[in-house]
Amino acid sequence: LRNPHRGPIDINNPGTCQNIAMYLSLQLASQDTHNCIQRATIHDYTHDNEDSILSFYNVEKLIVQYTSVKSIEHDMCPDSCLASTGPYAALEICPLSSWKS
Repeated sequence: LRNPHRGPIDINNPGTCQNIAMYLSLQLASQDTHNCIQRATIHDYTHDNEDSILSFYNVEKLIVQYTSVKSIEHDMCPDSCLASTGPYAALEICPLSSWKS
């Protein structure tokens, strides 16, 4: 970690707590599932501020602000798990499964 957050994290905003709880409870679900639940929650949300329920992308940005932990993504073939890095970075077709990126 570079420049990690120091000290305890104080989250007093109920909307922030809701967003993080929803993100963590859906960690094994798809981003589409998260965003569908987000839209349904906004539709039924009783508070005046609809902006307090964040998209998947914005919740991740919020968590990065609190934790200083950023995700690292690598392009990979879903059929062979061959990573598109190093000598395979320029390939557009997986040499193991013929999957096209």
